[in-house]
Amino acid sequence: MYLHHTALRVRPQRLAEAVLVLRECGLADAFSTGTISAICFARPGTCGVQLIEADERPGAHRDRCHVAFLDADPKAASAALARRLRAHGLAVVEGGWSETERWVDIPAVFTDAVIEIFSLPNLPQSARSTPAPPFSPHERRSE
Repeated sequence: MYLHHTALRVRPQRLAEAVLVLRECGLADAFSTGTISAICFARPGTCGVQLIEADERPGAHRDRCHVAFLDADPKAASAALARRLRAHGLAVVEGGWSETERWVDIPAVFTDAVIEIFSLPNLPQSARSTPAPPFSPHERRSE
């Protein structure tokens, strides 16, 4: 077995903005089953993210659940992501747990998660977030 995807709950009528957020994070459309609630995004060799519309109120501890991205400079990367999302008219809240663990919240879009950008010790500059080509969800990854 291998991990295929995880799911994020999206507020009703906000799916298009959730798609925009994931594309701005460098994820590419991976596949769709033909239903709007089964849109999946990923980068080659990574776990995918499925978007599911859910009529739920945002949780009080949203920053405990997240989709995490590695970057050599999390503070700069989270600020750049926030700027790009604001340019699309989205309300964004920036925060972090430390200088190497930052998050971007889009409360009008996601009901239960934030976008985390973090760094690991000795993370090379080449680990910066960059868009990647689409991948096939049925393609097995080499170990």
